[in-house]
Amino acid sequence: MKELNNGKPRVVVIPEEEAVFWLDEQGDWRNEHGPFEHPRIIEYFHSSIKHDFSGYYVEQVNGDVLERVYFPYKDTALFVFKVISGAIPVLVLNTGRRIELDPAALFMDDEDIYVRLDGVKAKFVKHGLKAIAKMIDFEKMTITVNGRQHSLSTKRKKGFRSFLKDLFKKI
Repeated sequence: MKELNNGKPRVVVIPEEEAVFWLDEQGDWRNEHGPFEHPRIIEYFHSSIKHDFSGYYVEQVNGDVLERVYFPYKDTALFVFKVISGAIPVLVLNTGRRIELDPAALFMDDEDIYVRLDGVKAKFVKHGLKAIAKMIDFEKMTITVNGRQHSLSTKRKKGFRSFLKDLFKKI
């Protein structure tokens, strides 16, 4: 790659509105023709996800240019695809990152299960959802990790009336 600006490559930024691909609510990459089908391309896109103050993007080198494409997504750009069982389960994200499960970081929003990670959320989908659901007692809204039972927080969408009531409590 040709380097410019004190050893740094020329960067071309493509805004979200001009991206020709997106990430759907189940963690699947799509374009105007439908879902991506080639496993290596899907894995490449997932492993390339990065985040900055402008949002989530993927990068690729194209000749002497580093292309940074901010992409649209629904709900979140991070997903838990797999759970590796053990005394403390390990979550495998769509990016390939592995993290130990912190039960206090789990929550439900309507019917979806999420985990908080570094100020953002990752949604459980596919095999990850099946695995975590087996660990949750939905009647008690608890999860057992390393022999200890933890409460699972829930977040329900509030109506406008509840929103106003909460807002006026803060004032």
